[in-house]
Amino acid sequence: MKLIVDSGSTITDWCIVSGSNIQTIQTNGLNPFFTTQVKVEKEIRNQSLLRKHHGRIREIYFYGAGCGTEKNDALIRSALHRIFSKADIWVYTDLLGAARGLFQNEQGIVCILGTGSNSGYYNGEDITEKIPSLGYILGDEGSGNHFGKELLKSYFFRKLPDDLLKQFREKYVSESGGLLQQLYASKSPNIHLSGYTDFIIEHQSHPYIKKLAGKIFEEFINMLKSYYSTEQLQKSIRFTGSVSWYLKDILQSTGAEQDIFIDKTERSPMTGLIEFHETKKMKY
Repeated sequence: MKLIVDSGSTITDWCIVSGSNIQTIQTNGLNPFFTTQVKVEKEIRNQSLLRKHHGRIREIYFYGAGCGTEKNDALIRSALHRIFSKADIWVYTDLLGAARGLFQNEQGIVCILGTGSNSGYYNGEDITEKIPSLGYILGDEGSGNHFGKELLKSYFFRKLPDDLLKQFREKYVSESGGLLQQLYASKSPNIHLSGYTDFIIEHQSHPYIKKLAGKIFEEFINMLKSYYSTEQLQKSIRFTGSVSWYLKDILQSTGAEQDIFIDKTERSPMTGLIEFHETKKMKY
């Protein structure tokens, strides 16, 4: 029995695979930059499906945002081992998970646009080049928290058209506390900012939002063009993550305007990851 995990900063997808039997659940995100081993263990123990099968799972493949350093990988591995003591455990970056899920053994550029953003070149086996991930303060272009920042600035700088302004105030402005106070009091400001993406998605057909989203995606695409070689950019370019999925029409049209052609966008790489690990028929 295998457990395949795809974890972002906001949501974690868990998939138990036993032959043709597949069971899935979702929990909160488990980014080791923003959580602790104790909290990871608690999140797992709160799930009846994971408790039910903890003694039968023999292989765990954990792909996570924030993974990729010895310290963070050890945090996740230790938490998993305390619960799934009979399993062999591998911890990888969410970017490798996205690449394996979207490309299998093909080559191309993989991009994640969710709460945060990430991109790398996949050679069919591993990520050989990766745009530096600078986090929500210095980077995360095209991400949910990038959209949140730009939407809030549009609100405070009085750039929102009247119809959007009215709906924004109805949705977010209350007497319980100012928007900035809520943001700076948040323990996870990246997730807090990303929450405003719901408004962007809901109003994506509005000319102002469409233009704003196009500008944000153009910034991300220009980063791809400045980082990767012409040869790499001619390979397949594929996206995953909630932002790229729900705003894929704007993303794809913005890319086409910049001569960047996106040939696949998936909400999650999980379906491909299941296929990847079943096809391998080996611990990998």
